[in-house]
Amino acid sequence: MLTATTTEQRQIATSRLNRYIAEGQQRAVQIADRIVREVPVDYLAPASRIGVEPTTTGDKGISLVLQGRDGQTVRTSVGRYALGQLAEQCKMRMDYVDHLIGAGEWGRELLARNLQDGIVLGHDGSRYLVRAVGGQARGFLSNKFRRLDARPILDDLVGEAQRAGAIVVDGVMSEVRCEMKFIVPRILEPAPGEFMVFGFAWGTSNYGAGANWMRAFANRLACFNGVTMEQNLRQVHIGRALSESDFEFSDRTMQLDTETARSATRDVARLLLSDAKIAATADTITRAHRNGIDPTATLASLKKKVSKRDSEAIATAFNSPDVVELPAGNTMWRFSNAISLVARDTTDAENKLDLERLAGDVLKAA
Repeated sequence: MLTATTTEQRQIATSRLNRYIAEGQQRAVQIADRIVREVPVDYLAPASRIGVEPTTTGDKGISLVLQGRDGQTVRTSVGRYALGQLAEQCKMRMDYVDHLIGAGEWGRELLARNLQDGIVLGHDGSRYLVRAVGGQARGFLSNKFRRLDARPILDDLVGEAQRAGAIVVDGVMSEVRCEMKFIVPRILEPAPGEFMVFGFAWGTSNYGAGANWMRAFANRLACFNGVTMEQNLRQVHIGRALSESDFEFSDRTMQLDTETARSATRDVARLLLSDAKIAATADTITRAHRNGIDPTATLASLKKKVSKRDSEAIATAFNSPDVVELPAGNTMWRFSNAISLVARDTTDAENKLDLERLAGDVLKAA
């Protein structure tokens, strides 16, 4: 492990760390507030009591009509991700779904009819879990979906961070996924001039868009490029089938599943914030800094992993003369940073999460 060699270098890195904390904690507070506020309302219903109707309001053109055993009727608009899940159940391609939505009233009516038939006729006897926030269905899921309450899990992680001298510094949240980052505010220099801080990232989805996971995390202070590295926890949202007879059912099952998840996340948080784990993560950066690559072949490999637009942006960044936003040299470390630089500058929360994870995955080759 290398260390800073001059007082001036240390002061600059410390100033950047303070800026990163100040800016990132504001985002973290906002995301934590959304996690607390955006608690899903759950509806469990058999396929025979799920209706799909066209609508002229909202951005998706259809709504779900859920009929309860007691005659209760609930209508929800349908978010983009839930629409994709519903279409998948009916074996409909999303480009066709989008075509019908954009075709006007007749298209929405045809789409609603196709989805209705696909659910009722194709899945007779099946039960579905619809998770809604603010009257919008964000998840259309199997009744085996394992619900976890993110609020107590986040509380536990904050507590473990405080005990280790770490802080929550940043996060990203879309309609269906969230991620929070925690660091130990201690500057390390795993390669010459590469001043960094280390910790972990935690993410989850209440709507089937990913597992409850934890990964080692590193941030480059020169430009605030973040990278989530190897996966240390992955708890999938699949459990026993929900069989509650209530239309809108209690949280008891979710509380039991959450308790199990909390124990594992606390243990992994302690591991990822330990001195030994941080040193091992820093050593990965050291190896990536020394590991030369063939830029042409490496950049070509991106085409199967990211969009054409992102692939071109990453290649432009990597091939640029910039040695401030990115580390110098044709190395795995520069390649990883080119990906995280594009992630940093994107306004699409979903894409940002995927790119930061990819930036960490490429370091495995080191």
